Amino acid sequence: DALARIFEPFQQTENKDSRSFQGIGLGLSVAMSIARLHGGEIRVASKGGQGSTFTVVLPCDFSRRAGLTIRADDGAAATKIHAAKLVAAQRGGGPPRGGVTTPAGQRPLALSVDDDDINQEVIEQNLGADYRIVRAMNGLEAYAYLDSGKEFPSLMLLDVMMPGPSGFEVAREIRNKRSLSHTQLPIVMLSARSPQEATANEAFDSGTTDYMQKPFSTSILKHRLSCIDEMRQDIRKAEVAAVEAYRQEAERARKP
Repeated sequence: DALARIFEPFQQTENKDSRSFQGIGLGLSVAMSIARLHGGEIRVASKGGQGSTFTVVLPCDFSRRAGLTIRADDGAAATKIHAAKLVAAQRGGGPPRGGVTTPAGQRPLALSVDDDDINQEVIEQNLGADYRIVRAMNGLEAYAYLDSGKEFPSLMLLDVMMPGPSGFEVAREIRNKRSLSHTQLPIVMLSARSPQEATANEAFDSGTTDYMQKPFSTSILKHRLSCIDEMRQDIRKAEVAAVEAYRQEAERARKP
């Protein structure tokens, strides 16, 4: 459903008559995260060519709506624990599927999915200073790594044409069946497939976060990866601020 997708990071609905507005679109995702952290939601009603109406719904009783159990002696602790659970649920905080987080001080881990050894070498040579690269030679190996419980990648670099599932199928599997958002696992598709425009459109429709044509510019790819990381950090900062606001509100609510 197109209206549901607009609350996901990096998504927008498609207007077949006009592509004038090309923004990545993080505002609605952040707003929905904040509303949900407060036990509420954002509803939207839209009519083509006429406009959209957004309604923010928030509960009046924070403790009852969020299911908090607050006692006079341990209310602050209970609130903090519940707030931590809320932010983890809302952002997929921490490693999905039982994986482990990147150790402090380590370079982030990138899962490179490509069936060509030379392409894998190019990725390691160009990005190895900034990322620790884990290779998957096809989509099935990528699924196996994500299910392994090992350190969860901060990024996936994905080819299109591979034995077994195509890159498009891998992206759809990750977004739809595994329900991993762009914030949890950004996917950058790298492909030499032609025609370029049709491939890029199919990549984005499949759920990729960004797309680059091979051969790619290393400097441009690094800039794009940096932008993706900055946007993920902005979302997380907003969520942390929302949790703190929620905690403070719950603290005030429990005081006589």
